Amino acid sequence: MTDLEIFDRFGNPVTGDGPTEDRYERFDRKEVLLYVETTGANPTLVCAFRAHDRPGGRSNRFYATFSGDDVDSLFVACRQAIEEQADELGWRLDTTSDNDRVHTFLALSEVSSDDVALGDQGEYVSHLLRTGRHADFETRDVRTGLAVVKQILQDERLRGSFAVGNNGRVPETDDALVVVTPGATGASPLRPVGATESALESAREEWEERLADDRLAEMTETVTESVSELTQRTSLSDDDLRDRLVREVTRAFERTNVGVQAIRTDRLEELERERDDFRHELSRANSLDTAARSGSHSTRARAALVVVLLLLAFAAGAILTSALGTVPLVDELVTAGSSLLPTDRLSASLFAGPSLLTFATRKTTLSLVATESL
Repeated sequence: MTDLEIFDRFGNPVTGDGPTEDRYERFDRKEVLLYVETTGANPTLVCAFRAHDRPGGRSNRFYATFSGDDVDSLFVACRQAIEEQADELGWRLDTTSDNDRVHTFLALSEVSSDDVALGDQGEYVSHLLRTGRHADFETRDVRTGLAVVKQILQDERLRGSFAVGNNGRVPETDDALVVVTPGATGASPLRPVGATESALESAREEWEERLADDRLAEMTETVTESVSELTQRTSLSDDDLRDRLVREVTRAFERTNVGVQAIRTDRLEELERERDDFRHELSRANSLDTAARSGSHSTRARAALVVVLLLLAFAAGAILTSALGTVPLVDELVTAGSSLLPTDRLSASLFAGPSLLTFATRKTTLSLVATESL
């Protein structure tokens, strides 16, 4: 059931014998143009408008308080109720003056949530508000401000109050989840004000993280179901399915230029074990200075073993992304000093994509390219 009450700019009721509402006098002084409350059983809308309440007189300022059936029809139903009440009172509504109160009244039905494109920013705002934080924004004009409020209200999970006013957040609207101030410059339909800018950035990061978690969970579930079906319908072993899956995913990423590569966890663990074994051998070599100086043949054999292990690891299909950088054991080999192998006789770097290992000696240079194969 809908209900409409009209008050003059001093808070006096125009119809009925109700008490004076000082709230609307304060709204008028602070230029609050619109206030929406959605926490109750019926949403409530307070809207400023202008009307000629006397024949031949100038238009005066009024406030309408309207209780509607639902949020979707609230704005249009409020305008219709005001027009009907004005007819009964013999008033002529002001719809031609270039005035924010007039624009607010007209925008009740002439503006929709589709008139402003917030894109993902709208998702960030909704996430910010759903986590209990308030937000202040500037918009180009009143019509854009109402369009923004209507779009935010499309999120049915949001319950609270929302305001549009020329002076931003004031004591009379301090409880509002969102306060929109018309009059901003720039191309953006919605510009965060004050602390809202950093809060919105945090909300964006949180929303993106949650989106990634949700999408990856969906992807994982789909892949798991498909692999389970293949296990039941084919004789392929778990290792065969896993290898083929990693290979196909990596190829798909390469075709679409996605900067992600599939990594076999067990093979990375194997590299970790090889690195630990090498560190152990390196420690022993450094502690035996005499053996290190006299055993150059053994030293070179040990260095060659490291290279062989690296090549075997890549032949087995391990993929090292650029995030891993230079392989630690190669770096240790180069920086170990003369106790293992002089740095002027060996330099090795490992990069993502085709992996390049270069052995630089005093006489010749040999380059080997190890291409990952899964």
